Amino acid sequence: MAEKKEKQKIYKDLIVHPERRKTSELVRHTDDSPGTRYVALDKKILSESTVYQAVRIIKDLKVKPPEYVKSHSHTVDSTYIFLGDNEDLSGLKAEVVLGDETYVIDSPASIFVPKRLNHSVKLIGGSGLFINTVLNGDYNEATYW
Repeated sequence: MAEKKEKQKIYKDLIVHPERRKTSELVRHTDDSPGTRYVALDKKILSESTVYQAVRIIKDLKVKPPEYVKSHSHTVDSTYIFLGDNEDLSGLKAEVVLGDETYVIDSPASIFVPKRLNHSVKLIGGSGLFINTVLNGDYNEATYW
């Protein structure tokens, strides 16, 4: 019986793995941010990417950290997703500034940030995941202040 040849996979390079990186690689950000940051997708990982996506893992944040994101805006839309580590996705708390309005956010929550809207975020308590998506594969290229 003839051996079956496996079909050549042409999309395998589109499957990538996150990289742990410092927050200070982003303009208007410092390394005072809590938790561990992974970049899941950007032009550094996949050159043709038109999306920047990062996830921050937070474990038992009890002390409000110093400012680590200065107000900024993007040339494209972006999103924030807050997922706590409880079964109902609660458990993570953040302070988000949109324009001149400040909100305290309890997870689970999603925020749509339209292009050109000044914004900042600060994780202030709990445990969970913070996911940030910017519709440009190069975060810094899409950022202005």
